Amino acid sequence: MNNLYRICVFLFLVVLSYVPFVLNEVLFVIVAILFFPLTHYLVRLVGYGGLNQLGLRFHKRWGRNLALGFIVGLSFNLVLFVVIYLFMGNRIQGVISVNEMLVVIVFALVTTSYTAFAEELLMRGFIYRSLQGLFTIKFILLFSIVLFVAYHLPNWGLPLPYWIRYALMGAVFFIVMWKSGSLWMSIGLHWGGNFMFYLLLTSHGLFPLSTVLFTQDSLKGWLGVVAALLLLMTIIIFLKLSKGNRNVEKGLSNPLPLP
Repeated sequence: MNNLYRICVFLFLVVLSYVPFVLNEVLFVIVAILFFPLTHYLVRLVGYGGLNQLGLRFHKRWGRNLALGFIVGLSFNLVLFVVIYLFMGNRIQGVISVNEMLVVIVFALVTTSYTAFAEELLMRGFIYRSLQGLFTIKFILLFSIVLFVAYHLPNWGLPLPYWIRYALMGAVFFIVMWKSGSLWMSIGLHWGGNFMFYLLLTSHGLFPLSTVLFTQDSLKGWLGVVAALLLLMTIIIFLKLSKGNRNVEKGLSNPLPLP
């Protein structure tokens, strides 16, 4: 019965995580903030030790891991933007004003921070915490990827490469969480990537009139797949090179506590 409660809590939190996006700006901030104490309370009800046991432990490296992940995420989509711009060969046709730019940046920081924290807590922290010790790490990884892709089904209608990219980035976020021992680095990577993607690669960002970025979504998507695959391969190669210093088969170097 306890497992059923955990499934119900997980599904409720998934639905709740979408609520801020159907509200106005002020209510978005209020509900987004309330999401986290409510998540903490609900996961305690089903036997978990709050957000701490989902991976948000404040250890001595948490700030460094968050910042490092954020910088890597920023750089990842900045490089993607440059490649897309050069590959498509068109010039940006318009740039928003400075005042509008400040509003866009602040809004992007707020919304992308919320989505990064909420999605990592649910799709990585909650799933890993629930399945750790019951299944192999490969199964948990695959299951987490499937749920992460399914979580984005409200975006139905996007070209195929975007869904492949979701799967690849789901693997990236999970591996980073697994090997770093907490969610901080994966949250930073997710946040930084989403922030730069919002600013440079969507019609709501800094270049709303650009035909470079928005007229060939499928091509942009495939370039994103290549970039995500390269990032995943880089992480795997790095882990293999550092395998002598860590026991990969045992999972996290600082394991999340078992139930």
